[in-house]
Amino acid sequence: MSRSIPTLAGALCALALSFPVLATPTDMREGLWEISTRMEMPAMPGLPKGMNLPATTLRHCYTAQDIQQGRNLAPENDSSCKMLHSKQSGARFSWAMECRGATPSRIEGEGTWTQTRFDMKQTIRFTGGEMKGQTMTSQVSGRHLGKCEPARR
Repeated sequence: MSRSIPTLAGALCALALSFPVLATPTDMREGLWEISTRMEMPAMPGLPKGMNLPATTLRHCYTAQDIQQGRNLAPENDSSCKMLHSKQSGARFSWAMECRGATPSRIEGEGTWTQTRFDMKQTIRFTGGEMKGQTMTSQVSGRHLGKCEPARR
């Protein structure tokens, strides 16, 4: 179990970074973004009931080229996951995906998007493995902070 929590947290953080891809990547403003993720898991095996992982905030600089080409916006292509559907209407969007492998799951989410901020909520229902029957929700938000600082040497 101790390996599953960091793995899931990492996967959700990666999904947080992929969020602009699910929305409209060419509308995203280039520059420094701050992305925050909060996860809730009411009954994770091996942990006290209702325990939540601490909120995670990261900052990442996206260039115009990254956005245009979709680079650095999503984790490496994971062949164990398949997008079932995605829909966008104006600033609102939703999606569902299914993942197989060591921790099979179905992920459904919805959110809103502008050039400078996004908010989404997703629910992960584990369909197999040691997490089978568990549900985890996450809230992910991002905001454009401004220009990227030049690299310091």
